[in-house]
Amino acid sequence: MRLAARPTPWLAVGEDVADALTAGRPTDPPERRSDVHAALLSLLEDGPRTVVIEPVHLLPRPRAALRALTRAAAPHPVFVWAAGRGEARVDRAAAALGVGRARTAADLLGTPPPPADGARPRKRKHARGEVAFIDGCFRRLDRADDLCRFVVSSFAKATGATRISLMLVDPSRNALFVKAARGLDAALVGRLRTPLTAGIAGRATTLGRAVAGRAAAGGARGYAGTAYVVLPLGAPTRCEGVVALTDLPGDALPTARALRRWLRMARRAGRALAASRRIEQAETLSATDELTGVPNRRAFERALHRELERARRAGTSLAVGLLDVDHFKTVNDRFGHPVGDRVLAQVARRLTSALRETDLVARWGGEEFAVLLTGLADGTAAEALTVLERARVAVGGRPLALGPGLPCPIVTISGGVAVLPQDGTDGATLVHKADAALYAAKRAGRNRVLHA
Repeated sequence: MRLAARPTPWLAVGEDVADALTAGRPTDPPERRSDVHAALLSLLEDGPRTVVIEPVHLLPRPRAALRALTRAAAPHPVFVWAAGRGEARVDRAAAALGVGRARTAADLLGTPPPPADGARPRKRKHARGEVAFIDGCFRRLDRADDLCRFVVSSFAKATGATRISLMLVDPSRNALFVKAARGLDAALVGRLRTPLTAGIAGRATTLGRAVAGRAAAGGARGYAGTAYVVLPLGAPTRCEGVVALTDLPGDALPTARALRRWLRMARRAGRALAASRRIEQAETLSATDELTGVPNRRAFERALHRELERARRAGTSLAVGLLDVDHFKTVNDRFGHPVGDRVLAQVARRLTSALRETDLVARWGGEEFAVLLTGLADGTAAEALTVLERARVAVGGRPLALGPGLPCPIVTISGGVAVLPQDGTDGATLVHKADAALYAAKRAGRNRVLHA
């Protein structure tokens, strides 16, 4: 196949397809990204491009991932790289959405370029305002709060309503809570909740349909108008919540055409909110230790870097502690690894409960935990030791309750602590000093915390 007459920008998701495209067009290599999330952010920040993605990066939800990519890449196409082993679910999703498959770089390089800048497209799919709204939603996918505020402000501009509330379904899918609002008491945001089984908002969410009408005049509603419109956010099968509009211009209900336009906005906003929630959940899972529920090592290292920068600017102190469960191998050998896992989870809970709200407990690896102590009053090693000593007593002061029919072992911990700035001025040095103090505590007989 012949090379496209005019260069087309490319975005490759996956090393195999990136290498193939680079070999095919050495003077115009593609931009590389590692996953769908990174690709979406790149498309939103740098503009649409032709996307080629390996099947493995579309799992576990290939249809949702392909749908998001095709919207963000438009008017450029999206292709699934089929040179390697495919996935049946990916094949079905690509066929359902009309996404092309490519087995060689030649298949892709023969793709015709998009219309030249300024050329009139053959078909205008959305009005300019709708395109701006979609683009604004996608640009905020990784900032859920900002996305909700943008949706509210966009509906205020599109409808003229002066009282707007955006309500989302809670994780249990039993109630709605106010996430963002305009014209309402700010204290209601995050606090006002309504059951899904009651009220107009609950009905609109459950049915996935718009509800419009007039309320009785007067009462304790807090506004003079009677007209209201409640729009579902997302598809009827999986509604993310509603946008409620009151105090409409002239207290008039919208025309059928306007209502259809508002409903399209709400459905697109719902899809963006669903994607934003998935991104937020993925980021939370990637930073959380699955066994203990506390942050993992990567999350701790990011927090340490952030707090070090803050401490340097403010001239304050912080401390890094490393804690290790004593004789943990004996626990595993005596009771078995499932009991050992429960021991680690209980130790994490006791550490979290014993430390202050400003402190961070993370699983460092194996039976080790890392602690970041911020907000120290005098910034001394003695103060940090006092905090960690309280945690040591909380863990080893009484038997662990592992569950019915399980043993109730008593375990102790040893620890080491290093303080900024006296023991080091960077994260690697503080961790190294705390680790050395931990091993000194082990050699001194365990069940103690020592300063570097």
